[in-house]
Amino acid sequence: MPKAGPGTAVFAANLWIAGFVDDELRVAGSTYGPWEFWPGPLSEAGSPPADCATYDQLWSLSRDTDLDFSAANTRLTQQVVDWPVDLGAPFVNVDGIEGYQPERGDYPAMNGDSQYWWVMNDRGNTHERFKTNPLGVEGRASAFGFDTENELGNVTFYRYRIINKGPSIIRDVQVGMHQDID
Repeated sequence: MPKAGPGTAVFAANLWIAGFVDDELRVAGSTYGPWEFWPGPLSEAGSPPADCATYDQLWSLSRDTDLDFSAANTRLTQQVVDWPVDLGAPFVNVDGIEGYQPERGDYPAMNGDSQYWWVMNDRGNTHERFKTNPLGVEGRASAFGFDTENELGNVTFYRYRIINKGPSIIRDVQVGMHQDID
């Protein structure tokens, strides 16, 4: 929410991806619906989850409360313990031992001072907006901001990792964002 008023800074923001799969144009994107990305990861074979609703959530972190590594703070917050590395959420491996082990010092990789992370796919349902076949992509996303008194404190940044998990190469890929800024 903007510091100067009761409105929202971003009413809607949606990832758009288009490309050619076997010479067929495929698009995943929306404005206000119908949606063409659904919650959850794709399997290594490119299949969506049996129930995408299971993954319909955002994981959040705050640098002040969750990643305070001062000598006075030795506790692990639930957000750090429950960080969804099994879904592809990035983390910092402190001790070099394989796997996420927060009790040994591993912690979520974080951008900014507050961050939300989620995973989505374009195969969880039909593509009603553009009426194309799915691309077979998984998107790992984060939205983050900084707690500052300057202009940087009024900006939401997005970072996406897009993975082709479909059986075919996607050619001439174009990626963009639909934004409805208030």
